[in-house]
Amino acid sequence: CGPDKGRGGGVDQDGRRRCVRARMSDALLWQVLRKNNAFVKKRGGVEFSVEKGNVTSLNSYKYSGLVGSKAIDVAPTKG
Repeated sequence: CGPDKGRGGGVDQDGRRRCVRARMSDALLWQVLRKNNAFVKKRGGVEFSVEKGNVTSLNSYKYSGLVGSKAIDVAPTKG
């Protein structure tokens, strides 16, 4: 969080900084992020996405790990 400028930042009772994230719908967030984000890769006319939580690597609302409120990720464990 940046300095408190009326955006929900500030300091709690213990003197620690706190951040409050604005709530917006998944659909609205997807409209903002779908064409311009750091995870979109265009190869041969197809848009792929490399963000965490996107198990198919397709750049679509259905598979997005950024906007899905119920997104999951599959990762190997050390063992």
